[in-house]
Amino acid sequence: RSGSTPPAYHNMQVLDDGAGNILLIVQTNTPRNLVWRGTQNSQWDHTSANWLDTNTLAIVNFTDNDKVTFDDTASPSVLNVSVIEVVNPGSLTVSNAMNQFVFSNGGSGSIGGVTMVKNGTNSAEVDCPSTMTVQVNQGSLIGNGTVASITIASGGSMNFAGTASGSLTVSGTATLSSGGIVRS
Repeated sequence: RSGSTPPAYHNMQVLDDGAGNILLIVQTNTPRNLVWRGTQNSQWDHTSANWLDTNTLAIVNFTDNDKVTFDDTASPSVLNVSVIEVVNPGSLTVSNAMNQFVFSNGGSGSIGGVTMVKNGTNSAEVDCPSTMTVQVNQGSLIGNGTVASITIASGGSMNFAGTASGSLTVSGTATLSSGGIVRS
């Protein structure tokens, strides 16, 4: 059945959590544009005030469907972002020339089905479970987590030891380290 979303709802998603549950996520808030600051702790969850809302300049917590960016304005230069809950961003951009972002497994957390766009010359390390597609335009994708499809543009690279459940498209340089699996 198809239809339209009622005016008060900005996004509705049906997700399989991998544990035999089908989740219906209904968003009633307007998605915000958030930039990672890690001001409270290193946890990406729904309760920690680790994000700068670029419209209000307030430090806020993440809500599913928010558009998130990880960039060089955060500090220190290697940032471990511990994904401790299932998070479902509306968009995910890593734009880093100086900082290296590590998305680590904080227990039962994972990153939902979004496209992570990787720009900037440094790396993004995915060590957590996810169902996200990865588009590497610049820099590199490393890690041992799980992702869906991966696309490596001519300016990007990959040395990934994790699992990709979808396709791998390469115009740049890609190494699937020992133990890495691509299923299509």
